[in-house]
Amino acid sequence: MSVLTRDATQTAATAVETTGWRLDVAARQVAVYATLAIFLAVPLIFTGITNDMFDLPKLVVLRLLTIVALLALVAVALAKGKVVLGRTMLDVPILAYLAVLVVTTIQSISPTNSLNGEYSRYDGLYTIVNYVLLYLLAAHALRRHVFTAVSVMALTALVIALEVFAEHLSVAAVLDTAKYFDGRPASFLGNPDFLGAYLTLATPIALGLFLASARRSARIVWAIVFVVLVAALALSFTRAAWLGFLAGLPIFLIEWRILAKRVFWLLAIVVALALSLALLGVLPLFPRAETVATQHTAPAAEPSRARSILERAASTRDISSGTAAVRLQIWESALPLVAENPILGTGPNTFRAVIDKHIIPAYAAGEGRDHDPDRAHNNYLQLAVTTGLLGLIAYLVVLGAFGLMMWRWLRREARPRARMLGVAILSAWFGYLAQDFFFFGVIGTASQWWLLMGLAVALSATASQRPRFALTVPGRAVFRLLVGIAAVVLAAYLAFGAVRLWLADYAIEQGQKLLLSQQDAPDPEVGLQKYREAIALVPDQPYYYEMYASALAILAIGGHSGSPDSGPQTRYLDETIRAMNSAVNLDPQFAALYLRRGAFYEMYGADHQLDALKDYRRVVSMYPYSYYGNQGLAEMARRLGLTSEAIGAQRTALVVVPDDRLGRIYLGLDYANAGRVAEAQKLLEELLSADPGDTEARFALGFAFEKQRQTERAFTEYRAVLEADPQHERARVGIARLENPDPTPAGHPPLGGMMSGY
Repeated sequence: MSVLTRDATQTAATAVETTGWRLDVAARQVAVYATLAIFLAVPLIFTGITNDMFDLPKLVVLRLLTIVALLALVAVALAKGKVVLGRTMLDVPILAYLAVLVVTTIQSISPTNSLNGEYSRYDGLYTIVNYVLLYLLAAHALRRHVFTAVSVMALTALVIALEVFAEHLSVAAVLDTAKYFDGRPASFLGNPDFLGAYLTLATPIALGLFLASARRSARIVWAIVFVVLVAALALSFTRAAWLGFLAGLPIFLIEWRILAKRVFWLLAIVVALALSLALLGVLPLFPRAETVATQHTAPAAEPSRARSILERAASTRDISSGTAAVRLQIWESALPLVAENPILGTGPNTFRAVIDKHIIPAYAAGEGRDHDPDRAHNNYLQLAVTTGLLGLIAYLVVLGAFGLMMWRWLRREARPRARMLGVAILSAWFGYLAQDFFFFGVIGTASQWWLLMGLAVALSATASQRPRFALTVPGRAVFRLLVGIAAVVLAAYLAFGAVRLWLADYAIEQGQKLLLSQQDAPDPEVGLQKYREAIALVPDQPYYYEMYASALAILAIGGHSGSPDSGPQTRYLDETIRAMNSAVNLDPQFAALYLRRGAFYEMYGADHQLDALKDYRRVVSMYPYSYYGNQGLAEMARRLGLTSEAIGAQRTALVVVPDDRLGRIYLGLDYANAGRVAEAQKLLEELLSADPGDTEARFALGFAFEKQRQTERAFTEYRAVLEADPQHERARVGIARLENPDPTPAGHPPLGGMMSGY
């Protein structure tokens, strides 16, 4: 369904006949330009003054432009006195899909995340509703502007591609995202994978414009654009995007007659593309290709920029390592979740909250050691987990309805140019779905995909289509004025809701900079106040509380003079815990929040060890293979004399990271304290056989012998430690303890540079 004001033909005719200014005509133009601006602004926008440089600015601009376009259509309806609701094959499937999302959001395990989305992702229910509105705007506001819209998209992609070249060659680049991604440029999308997904959409559009152009000059322009976009797609080194692009290309065979007429042009394009990639140093056609690439390479990213796209493509066959292995590990971890909540899932945008408990050790030992997965990296599996099979089926029905609509239209459409543009949109649409098997949507890509669906509907609209029904707006001027005022007030409220997200993120970034510049100043309140302003603007964002707590903790332990037990430091720690409590209350399913709060409790000292222990236990119950959660639990258990619990947690941590030398030493000490001296001796001797010079392992072995009352062997090990390191104070204390035994020894001294439980 869509808001229209009369049919497009009548509107255009009326506009021509009217000599004066008319509100409905001007408002319709505003709606058109605002919708076209989404093609241009959303992929390009970024800001260097917010904490999230890319996705948040794109979200804010997307919402603002959508509000402007919708408000303009309301003005059209009020001026014309009539609202016409159109009909397409996608109306019912999209409404059903939205209905399922609403139900799954209501029963979500984390309603806040399901509504708003997580920080830097923002793909909650609000954003999905925005996508559907984009589809409706493109389907009806752009009905007479399809060619303009796809041209804007292709030219926007050209700007993004030129930035890719600039980053690759380190010449006049606006950004330098490549240094953060091992030499892979990300341009204005902020991530090479996002860049690849966007180009998967835009590149077939450029090809379609080339094939649909009748004039030679236009064909030359669009051929150049297509070559540039394909080269930029190659430079993204995003294999999923490559596969998606290649999967969509065969759809152009529907128009094989046009392809046959352009065969020599296509051959020239292939040659030009190969030469371009060779000159860029990623396709080894020339002996000096690697030299060319290396010549323009920044030192930090040299290995990746010099590699060949052929090598990258060949690596797709290796699924035992790299990101391919990581994807498989995530999928293996996620599949049981579908069986646990098969109908409605756990709620949109809750994948990270539920995946932790099922993460397999292989993932935890690699990618999962430092962070847990926030997405399934397979959009269909993601939907099955978060919205259940009902949500996945509803989404697939939308896709099927769109495909069927396009197939029927292509069978009856006779206009060659329209057919070619439709084929190009269908190719981009299908390619995006193909790469979605390995990826997920973000603001800069998903918004464009929904817009293209709307353009396809606009392109396939015919005069035979009739509106479902028309709603007449009461003709009284007072009533229309009140409706207009209400619409403006609502639009202003929604616009402020979007802008406040940007203002809050700007405040966070300013707070970080102020604290960094004033770390040695007597009063850090100016910086902290910025964090408080951000929280006041967006009080339902757990990430801001977490960042505020981290800033306070830094000040408490090292930002200013004094001890954590006195003066401002105690106040900072109190406020740190309050901030973390707020974050946990907003997102109680997120294990990482408990992990961080447990670490902050540790900073308090002995008075809050039980609180830290409880948080670490919670982490391990939510994420059994959390390396840092198990390490923290083992440490707190040692301090509180819970040796058996310390052993269990340390052993789990070693499942994740088997080569953790210090962790194995601590496990040996735990075994010794628990009276399991034989296990301690075996473990520590294995370490010493691998590295006889390991003084910490030798010291721990001495302690094990001491616990076993093998005094001479303990003396031998302690003395060996002192021979290797005369400054080893703990070995010296151990010898003194053996020479003057205490009838009630209180454990052993701490290991150097390790946790303090011993």
